[in-house]
Amino acid sequence: MRAVIWTTVLMVMTLTVGCGADKPAGPSPEEIAAEKVQQAMAAGAQEDAGPVEMVEVAAEGTEFEPPVQIEQLPAGVWFCDMGTVHYARTEKGDGRCPVCGMNLSHKASRE
Repeated sequence: MRAVIWTTVLMVMTLTVGCGADKPAGPSPEEIAAEKVQQAMAAGAQEDAGPVEMVEVAAEGTEFEPPVQIEQLPAGVWFCDMGTVHYARTEKGDGRCPVCGMNLSHKASRE
């Protein structure tokens, strides 16, 4: 995450250095870059805030509204992977999501 932040900062600074134009009104490019670094680091600190809240999944299936993150699911469940999870169950069954019809993924196989 930090590498992405610093790459972004370097790109912003590279694009703003040597523009030769009159100084625009408002914050300087360096001030903007520094603010973006602070915002990105604050976001990273929120991501590292601690363990994720695990969810329970019923054998017959659980529908999540709002969707949850894959990391919140217990190991061994079958889930509908659409970036986030809107449905999961503990048994494979027919291997399809009853909500949207997509194939279910097995969490143990994705780690």
